Amino acid sequence: MKRGIVITTSAYTSAFLKDCLQSIEKTPYPILILSNDKYTPDLSYFNRQYDLVINEQNGWEIAGIQAGKEKFEDFIHLMDTIVVKDISLFDKLFEIDGNVVLTHGNFHYMGRFVSSELPNLPIVHDKATAIMLECRWLDGYKFTEFEPNLPVHSLKWVMIHGQNRMEISNQYITKWKGTAFINSAQYKELQEEALRKNL
Repeated sequence: MKRGIVITTSAYTSAFLKDCLQSIEKTPYPILILSNDKYTPDLSYFNRQYDLVINEQNGWEIAGIQAGKEKFEDFIHLMDTIVVKDISLFDKLFEIDGNVVLTHGNFHYMGRFVSSELPNLPIVHDKATAIMLECRWLDGYKFTEFEPNLPVHSLKWVMIHGQNRMEISNQYITKWKGTAFINSAQYKELQEEALRKNL
């Protein structure tokens, strides 16, 4: 089975990418980097083989998942705003049958995905749509929630790479979560979704 690790990045979060890639440098799995909105990252520091796909538009997280679906039979998708503290996480995810999400309720778009078990993915054109799809894109498809759970939110905020980010963490991963501007109706709908999923 063709397995790999997919990292989605963009110009906006480019400062985070180096920390992310260096944290997974020793994984034996192939690495695919999907860079959104025509942005070509400087990867001169990354001392291992990788594949780079430059997306002509900003397709947000879904674009990275689509790239993984096209290249691998089975893959782990992560955002560039994470650091993996223990790469044994990858083996643990691949040992579980089927799709596995890292956060209860399928927030964050991160986890292990089996390409043949994924829906047809939409093209995402804006952040508001990406937020609204976040915990829904796998609705109707079977997935397991990984333990320990990576929380949806925390009360810890840090300035990192010039941005104010929420730090969420477990024993395997630290993520610096960004915020986005959405309207009050979208925020209410997202909050209702979180409540419905008991988060």
